[in-house]
Amino acid sequence: KIKESCIAGFFFCAIQHRYEEKKDFAMKNFFTRAILGMILIFAANYLLSEQGISLHVGLNGITFLTSGSLGLPGVLLLYGISALKFL
Repeated sequence: KIKESCIAGFFFCAIQHRYEEKKDFAMKNFFTRAILGMILIFAANYLLSEQGISLHVGLNGITFLTSGSLGLPGVLLLYGISALKFL
């Protein structure tokens, strides 16, 4: 009985450890995409204003969440929405 409990405890700890690794990876991945997305938005806003194009996406929490969850397609989506408002 004790041996079976030890084996079950071992497997539980191994599964829990693997879950924590995946959660850490997902959080790092989200924040990496979000920060790179914000840098991309900042650079695109600057380049567009230098060209005289008044198409801007704000740097705020919504754009942070969008670029973090969707990545580059999310940033392009934000510019697409901004372009529709521009028309």
